[in-house]
Amino acid sequence: MTLISLRGRSQLKSAVGRSLYREVRAEIIIHCLWSQSEPPEFCSTWTTELQAACLDDTFALPADELNEICLDYLLLWRRLKSDKVGPADGICAIDELDNRMAVWALSTPRSNKRWQHYDLQVDRSVHIWNGTVHAHSGMPAPGLWNSYRASRLMMLLTREKLRQVVEVPLVKGLKQQFDVQDMKYDVKDSICACVAVEVGPATSVCSSAYSSVWALFFAAQCALERTVGQAGMSPVENLQLPHQQDMSMFKTKTQLDWIRGRFIFVASDVGLRWASVVGALLRDEGHAHSILP
Repeated sequence: MTLISLRGRSQLKSAVGRSLYREVRAEIIIHCLWSQSEPPEFCSTWTTELQAACLDDTFALPADELNEICLDYLLLWRRLKSDKVGPADGICAIDELDNRMAVWALSTPRSNKRWQHYDLQVDRSVHIWNGTVHAHSGMPAPGLWNSYRASRLMMLLTREKLRQVVEVPLVKGLKQQFDVQDMKYDVKDSICACVAVEVGPATSVCSSAYSSVWALFFAAQCALERTVGQAGMSPVENLQLPHQQDMSMFKTKTQLDWIRGRFIFVASDVGLRWASVVGALLRDEGHAHSILP
């Protein structure tokens, strides 16, 4: 944050400076979401000037749009923590933000082909989860998509916590549980499919690894929910036969082990040492399951 502030607005004058600023800004926002801290002023006040400097190239605008949604969520989160917004109003606000996220996810690939990806099937590899990789045309698409996924998971987790203290009609509540659980697990699997692009065997860039660490932790959070017993299962899983539930649980624990392995790889091979600290939280499943909002 200090380096960004010292470099000032002049860094926005060059394409390289704008690209680096957007990448660092995304990591600052994720850090603020994680630590419940207030983001630096430049994350919001520089956006107009940033966009004015690249009117001829709209490729990076989705990054700015996602930044605005995350800032609004962070503001809401802080107001919830300080009891300035009640649970019922908080749910409505999060639903609105989640709708903006859904629109962003639909419109971004249409805005430029470089934001699109396709599923690439690969041979068995320790770097690939379930044999599928989200193949992108290049950076910074993988990092931005995983920032979106990590932020959206935080919104869904927050909404679930709020719903625990707000009465919801049974039928409506069950439908919402179905929708939220399905969405969470889809996002979790997409994070795992995208991470191989950022921290696979051919990638050793710390900035890419940094954006993947937070996304991986949130994916692990969703996996942990399914390892804590019946309460962590989705409504569909609760209706499954016992042997089907066992298979689902086995796959989830295997995925969680794979995610733990990614933290070790990022720390030892990529060189981002503090990833091992984040990964260590996952060894204490009870603690890791309770530290997020």
